[in-house]
Amino acid sequence: MVTTSPEITAQLPPGPRLPATLQLLNWLGRPYPFLADCVQHYGDLFTVRLGGLTPIVFCSHPAANQAVFKAEPGRFSIGCNNSLLRPLVGSESILLLDGDRHQRQRQLLMPPFHGERMRAYGTLIGDLTRQITADWESQETFAVRPVMQEISLRVILQAVFGLSQGEQYDELRLRVSHLLDMTGSPLSSSLLFFRWLQKDLGA
Repeated sequence: MVTTSPEITAQLPPGPRLPATLQLLNWLGRPYPFLADCVQHYGDLFTVRLGGLTPIVFCSHPAANQAVFKAEPGRFSIGCNNSLLRPLVGSESILLLDGDRHQRQRQLLMPPFHGERMRAYGTLIGDLTRQITADWESQETFAVRPVMQEISLRVILQAVFGLSQGEQYDELRLRVSHLLDMTGSPLSSSLLFFRWLQKDLGA
């Protein structure tokens, strides 16, 4: 939930008292421990301030999340802070739009996410996850990020692009993997949050 009104900002839930720049550096350098600390100290609802962005309220309680998703379209705004993602997703992404424009784009996207299609996606995700984890051993320690990224990658390639093998699959897999690696690195995240680092240096 993103707020811009000073009146509302004064009523936001508590959150870390660190300066906004230090909160941003924590978010970039150690996001999971940072959020875990916030949950431990402030509960299911807390506010963070990431640099010069408007305050962002995180809510992890299922009832609160349900209330947000069921709220009237004009109740909350998302586009103002998600504008950080414009270099990655383009200016017309549903992640950047609010109000009527968001509703129109969402209606265009929704048909594939209903009924039998969703059940088919669920089956595909389950099958791919079992394939990727088939050689796991009990009590084995592993890094979860590469596994989740591999599952996500295969789901994108098969569910979105309809590809599971071949030359086009290999090329697209390489490109999507590169994009996921870029967006997952602290350096790339810094480029999104610090405008002065967003310089076009050419190829």
